[in-house]
Amino acid sequence: MKQGKTKKISGIDLSSSSFAYVGNQDDKDSWQVPLFVPGDTSKTANLIKNAIHRFCEMKRVPKEVRGQVWQRVVGAALAHGIECDAKFEAKPESRDEVQAEVKVVELNEVGPVPTDEGLSEVLALADRRADEMLRMLGLE
Repeated sequence: MKQGKTKKISGIDLSSSSFAYVGNQDDKDSWQVPLFVPGDTSKTANLIKNAIHRFCEMKRVPKEVRGQVWQRVVGAALAHGIECDAKFEAKPESRDEVQAEVKVVELNEVGPVPTDEGLSEVLALADRRADEMLRMLGLE
């Protein structure tokens, strides 16, 4: 039995916490950019790769929050071992549309969930990648 609202993406019911942008918690149509399938790292990786490649086509994400949503997409990619060039630029010649320049450098296969002995190493790597992302975005 489902608890709370869900939106079906590729045959899977996802809660609002699985999306990078939730305009209105009560309006499932405002839930955009799915990034997480609980318990399925392979499908999660596919959602993240799709979000990277199609980000500039996502017209339902308001332009004033696109930078924040892009940061969530890049963060999810880095957390799942998917490296991408984290460039997001509002083109000054086109104020109505925000363009994302995306280049996937290398797509790493999502491996098995780490065990307790490997968890500290994975967390250290995630922390380094988060620091790199902040530097690339000029937020550090």
